[in-house]
Amino acid sequence: TQLGTTVEIAGNELAPPMLNADGSRAAITNQIGDFASGYTTQATVINVATGAQIGSTQGLEGQAVYGAPVFNATGDRVVFMARTEGPVGTFTTRLTVLDAATGAPVGAGLVVDGDGARELSADRTRLVITATSTDPVTQVVTTKLATVDLATGNQVGDVALPGTWRSMLMTPDGGRAVIIGATTL
Repeated sequence: TQLGTTVEIAGNELAPPMLNADGSRAAITNQIGDFASGYTTQATVINVATGAQIGSTQGLEGQAVYGAPVFNATGDRVVFMARTEGPVGTFTTRLTVLDAATGAPVGAGLVVDGDGARELSADRTRLVITATSTDPVTQVVTTKLATVDLATGNQVGDVALPGTWRSMLMTPDGGRAVIIGATTL
């Protein structure tokens, strides 16, 4: 038996929906737009018990290249990301945290230069973004690490490192990370 009315979301689903820890909320990401006009990555929160959409669909400029949304440990926050590509191979990574009870953004989110990847702390309270960028003039490669507190939706730390990151180890609470990188001489 269907619960609630059908929720229609424009665009293409790019990753499977994710459930929070207690199964009360689902998060769906999709992408609208095209190469010529630009892409927008969207996230929608659904109340699984009623089948209703919670709040409005939220969007981030850019393509959905980071997979499914991620819930925090308590299931009351959900994170989604997008990436834009600028001239001469420059990239920008964006992140937004949503309140799973209202569907509204929480905190300032994050915008960082570079093509990023994400790593969720084992306790699911922080997300570390590693974003690598190359200066189009000097060809110098830099990796920026930015940590976001999932409860507040705000950036709580960042550091810039020379070169490209290769791998990362993080403490369970996301408070410290070890980065293995490479530079080209």
